This record gives sequence, C-alpha cells and structure tokens, in this order.
Amino acid sequence: MTKIFDRLATVLTTVALTLVATVATPLTTRAETHPHTKNTIRHATLDRCKVLTQHACGPWRLTLRNGKQIILHDAQVNARSKKGKPIRTEMAAIAISGNGRRVAYIRANDHRIVVRDLGGDVYVMPREALPTRADNVALQLSDNGTHLAVNTQIFNVDRAVKLAKLPGTGTTGVLDRAPTDGKASFEGFSGDGDEALTVRSLKGDRLELISYSLRGEVLARATLKSEIPPSFLGYAPLALGADGRSVAHLTATAGKDAVEIIDLTTGRRIRNVKVKVPEYGYQAVFATDWITADKLTVHIQEELLTTPSPIRVLEINLTTGKITTRERYEFRDNVFGYRACGG
Repeated sequence: MTKIFDRLATVLTTVALTLVATVATPLTTRAETHPHTKNTIRHATLDRCKVLTQHACGPWRLTLRNGKQIILHDAQVNARSKKGKPIRTEMAAIAISGNGRRVAYIRANDHRIVVRDLGGDVYVMPREALPTRADNVALQLSDNGTHLAVNTQIFNVDRAVKLAKLPGTGTTGVLDRAPTDGKASFEGFSGDGDEALTVRSLKGDRLELISYSLRGEVLARATLKSEIPPSFLGYAPLALGADGRSVAHLTATAGKDAVEIIDLTTGRRIRNVKVKVPEYGYQAVFATDWITADKLTVHIQEELLTTPSPIRVLEINLTTGKITTRERYEFRDNVFGYRACGG
C-alpha cells in the first residue's frame, strides 16, 4: 500500500490548541459501538463555484446514507484570514461524529461554534470557545458525539482557552487549559470518547504519545524510540483505544501491511496483526478508529489523483486479520471538498 503521509510533518503542522467540551448526554451506551444506519450522516460537502471553480461555494450539504440531504444554511462556508476575511479557496471547519448523528460547525452570522443533532437539537458553544481572530481552525467530534475538540492558532501563536460550559450539559464543561500545552498536537479521542491522545515530535525522529482524561490528567505516556519501525511514524493516523493506553496504527514495512498495537504504559508493541490492505490507486489513509475491542476501521482515499477521491471504509478484525469493506462512496463532479464521517 502506498505511503502518503509523513507522520512528523503532520505533527509539526497540526494546530496545537485544544478545547474539549461535553456537548450533551451520551448518544450510545458504549461509544465503541456506533452502527451506521441509513439515517446517519455519511459526509458533508461544498460545491465548486460555477464561475470561479477554484472557489468553494455554499451551502454545506449533509448527505445521509439513505441518500437524503440536509442543508446547513447557517454554517460558515469559507475559512477566514487573520483579519476575518473569507478565504474563498478554503473550506470552513466542520466535523461529523463517528456515529454520524451529530455535526459541529461555525455559525456564519456570529462566528460561534454550533453542535447540531440529526434529531433537531442545537447546542451553541460559548463565544470564547472560538477567538474572533483565530486562524487554522479545526473541529473534531468524538465517535459517539459527546465531546468536541477545537484546535486553533492566533497569528501563529498557540493560545489558551478560558473555561466555559455549554448550558444543559451537566457538571462537566470545558477544559480551560488544553493538554497539548502548545507543544504537542491533538491526535484525537479514544474509542469511547472519554480520553484524548496528543503527540509531540522529539529529536531523532521520535514521538511522545500521551493519553489524558478529559479532566486533563495524564493516564499513560510513551516515547517511541528508534526500535519502532519508521513506517510507524509515516503511514496512517493513530487510534487510541477505550482503555486509554492502547494505540493502534496501520503500518507497512517492506511492503507488508500490519496493525500494530502499542501499550502507552510501557511503550512496547503488544500486538502485531498481519493484514493485506488492497491497493486501489494512489491512495491514503485519513482516519483510523476503534469500533470494538477487536475491530478497527480504516478510512481510505482511493485515488488522490482524482478530485474528490472516492472513499472506502475497511473493517479489520484484529483476531483473524480479515478485512471487509463496510462501505464505498463517490462524490458528485462539482464537489469542491468534503468532510467524511469517521467511526
């Protein structure tokens, strides 16, 4: 399988400020189990402008797995510059929960973050959740949709976010200091959404991985030293398990694919499952997720030379190494860009 991403480059360019919030009561009893029914979101898309086709034009469209479309009329379409001006060639931040039941985006009229349920409920984040002049904004929802991460920089300087709480969410609110501390990048939530993983690049092509509780407590920490294959640093995103210490990663060494599981409490490889990932073209893995204790999903852009690339979601059984296709989909020709559902 073709190697695409440089893990270290991703770490260095990923925005480093993280705001983690509880946005509502859990949508599932176990966040690791989130079936994708026909009435869940598959992806969000923006179309190309009819005249200036290199520009993104709204509105955002949510496409469900049953083919139905939902228009987000209030969502910001384009990213903004440091001075607040629309960047027509870039999309605004948007995120879909792994279970496809919730979407987070920036509201255009007041620049506030909104979390919307398919059932119609809307949660508006506090104004301080997103600084007025923030750039490099990225949003990420946990697979079960109960937590939101907001990654921002302001004039290329990492900033802290004040404590805020979304009304009606109970006692848990927003972390006032992100565990990234301005030096590490936020990698993602755990399989059950109750922990977070950060990554820090070190000298000598090493990475420091730290898992946190959503209260900011360090749960486990490991430095990946030289004995870790270089492909571990450059093949696919990391996925933190629901135990807060097991990190899964798809690797390719000498053309041989495998899923490696690293224990953050020891820094050692505890499982190495040989798999055979089909080659579809000039492809890239853009997401890896735990869906049960013994099953992962791998989300693949099949052909990067095609814009937008078709998407294939593979399920990997860690007991047998068997790979099956959960779903595959393509986009309309006039689509400028998209954000896909994880999980």
